[in-house]
Amino acid sequence: MTIASLTAAKHDRADEFYTSYGDVEREAMVYADAFKGKRIYCNCDTADSAFVRFFADRFRDLGLASLTASCYAGPNRSARQMRLGEDLDVPKAASRRAIALTFDGDSWDSRELDGTGSFDSPECLTMLDACDVVATNPPFTRFGDFVEAVMSRGKDLLALGNRNAVTYRQVFPWIMDGRLWIGEDSSSKVFTVPSYYDDGRRTMASERTAPAPVFWFTTLDRPSRHVPMDLTETYSPDRYRRYDDLDAIEVPRTRDIPKDYDGVMCVPVSYLAHHCPEQFEIVGHTGSFKAGVGHSLALRTRIDGRIIYKRIAIRRIADVR
Repeated sequence: MTIASLTAAKHDRADEFYTSYGDVEREAMVYADAFKGKRIYCNCDTADSAFVRFFADRFRDLGLASLTASCYAGPNRSARQMRLGEDLDVPKAASRRAIALTFDGDSWDSRELDGTGSFDSPECLTMLDACDVVATNPPFTRFGDFVEAVMSRGKDLLALGNRNAVTYRQVFPWIMDGRLWIGEDSSSKVFTVPSYYDDGRRTMASERTAPAPVFWFTTLDRPSRHVPMDLTETYSPDRYRRYDDLDAIEVPRTRDIPKDYDGVMCVPVSYLAHHCPEQFEIVGHTGSFKAGVGHSLALRTRIDGRIIYKRIAIRRIADVR
């Protein structure tokens, strides 16, 4: 999947990008201790999704209390896509009905939902209220709404999203407030897509595609998040340019953050994968946020009249070299 494919998804509502089991396993095991005794809800997943299979496989190893899954039953969802395995007799999907699944470590149970199975439907919000941790790959076109639904209910979260989602109006406030951050593995991911998807030039087959620029978004903590970056660059006004109408400098690459500058610095979105909350505070971004909506800065995006791509604004809070 290319960046263009993700962009196309935003416009044509093609949201079925399936995560690999290995990607889920690598990230989820970082937080293994945090799952003990917790009720896991995969609220954008069929039973054969990597998330559901991983948590079912590791149910006892992780000490889970329960595992629940549900998925939107859209117009393209078929019986094949709703399959649950030979060990579970489920209602036929010909009725286009959404299904909720539960697993107790020994056996599966299923029931049809009255609604669509969308993560923000009344039934799914009730299941959300009853869980402790949400783990899923939500629809990228609705990622902001998804994060708001989960975070506003005080639930822990582990989810994949487009990297640009960090500046969404429903997402950035949680990041800025230190209640949501980027996960351990910030590398691009590979997904599979349904064979009926068309990117405008060809139909994408159900096989692995090119890496996609995504982040893990999570509320689950880990020791590596608190390790400050080792900064080696020094500030000079000739090297670090200033914004036209903001008292901040432009830092084009995370590794170029100067070790001796205490003012506001605008860094790439990718910086968030390295953010240490004890080293820097996040004070804004160069998107369309307005002042007075819970953010300390409404940032500009130009240097010498030239538009600069989205940046995260940070300021040093500790003298960590």
